[in-house]
Amino acid sequence: DDIISLESLDSDSANVDSGDGNNILTLENNTYDSDSRELLYESQVNKITIKLKQNKLQGIATQLWPAAIYLCNYLESNFNEIISTNDYIDVIELGAGIGLCGIFLSKCYSNVRNVFLTDLDIAMPLLNDNISLNNIELARAVPLEWGNESFERFISCIPFIQGCKNKPLVIAADCVYWECLFVPFLTTIKQFIS
Repeated sequence: DDIISLESLDSDSANVDSGDGNNILTLENNTYDSDSRELLYESQVNKITIKLKQNKLQGIATQLWPAAIYLCNYLESNFNEIISTNDYIDVIELGAGIGLCGIFLSKCYSNVRNVFLTDLDIAMPLLNDNISLNNIELARAVPLEWGNESFERFISCIPFIQGCKNKPLVIAADCVYWECLFVPFLTTIKQFIS
C-alpha cells in the first residue's frame, strides 16, 4: 500500500497520498507536451506547496521518483532528531533530479541556510526552473559527477564548505540505479562528511 507507482499516473491529472495522510502529490498535464507535467507537492504538516516541472523525455534525472516523496515524509517527521533546531545547516542533495527534497527543506525549515541541488548537467535547466518556480533564493543547482574531479571544482566554488562549523546534511533519494555508480556515490558522500 505504501508504494506509489508513477506509471499509474499517466492520466490527465492524478492525486497521490503519501500513505500517512500528511503529504499529497498532484500531477497536472502540462499543455506543452504530454510527457511534461507540472507537479504540486503539498505538505499538510508544514502547510507548504511546492511546484515542480518534470520532463520524462529527457531521462531519469528529469522526473520525480517515489523515493523523493518518501524522503520528504521522513525528513518532515524526523527533522528535529536529525538536526538541532538551533543550528544552521547547509544541505547538499546528491542526484537531485527535479529537486523536490532540497526545495522541501528550504521551504520548511528556517535553520536551513544553503541548499545545493546537485546532479548531472542535463538536470540543471529543470532544477533552475524549479528553484525559480518556488522563489527559493537560498538554493542553487550545481553540476556534480560522483567520484571524479568535479567534486574538487564543486568544493572550490562553494564558500560554506570552507570554515563551516557544521557538516552539511547530505541527502539522496532513489539515485543509484547501476552498480557501477555505487563506489563513486559512496566516495562522494565520504568526501562531503570527512
